Amino acid sequence: VALLNHMVTGFYATGSYPKRMGTAHATLVPYQGFKASDRDVIIAVANDGLWKKLCIGLEWNDLLENEKYKLNINRVKYREELVTILSERFSQMKSEDIIEMLERVGVPCGPIQTIEEVLTHPQVQAREAMVEVNHPNVPNLKVPAFPVKFSETPTSVRYHPPLLGEHTEEVLLEIGYDQESIKQLKSKNII
Repeated sequence: VALLNHMVTGFYATGSYPKRMGTAHATLVPYQGFKASDRDVIIAVANDGLWKKLCIGLEWNDLLENEKYKLNINRVKYREELVTILSERFSQMKSEDIIEMLERVGVPCGPIQTIEEVLTHPQVQAREAMVEVNHPNVPNLKVPAFPVKFSETPTSVRYHPPLLGEHTEEVLLEIGYDQESIKQLKSKNII
């Protein structure tokens, strides 16, 4: 629920379901992914101060001075128009240039990475975010490790992802079925 904080709050406040918006944020603009000339980048302008920094950092004085875009409430109102303008401009730039210019002025941003890039990222490697487990069908299977690292009580992944039906009998016994009932379910191809 924490990841959906603004959506949950909006639902309780209005009773209406949030619309699908891809990477965009419903109440902040621009706060989404954009296509640069070489790859996608994510830009998180969470307030009017960051909007000003974005415009200054990219030397987009025309947007900075446009009254329609000074306040986030208006950027949300004119979302489609503004995102179209930003998309066109970002598409003409290299991602590393966008990121460098925005990081210099303190606007949160970064490349949208592929799964391979994420998995081979030095920080992912250093945090041992992926671990190898024994699996009966997949040699050297790598799975996500427990994400929190405790210095005094280390965690581990003890089991492989279960095979289809691997624990069915065990679960049924645990919830009260006896061996005869399980045998009948098997004979009827229910399990």
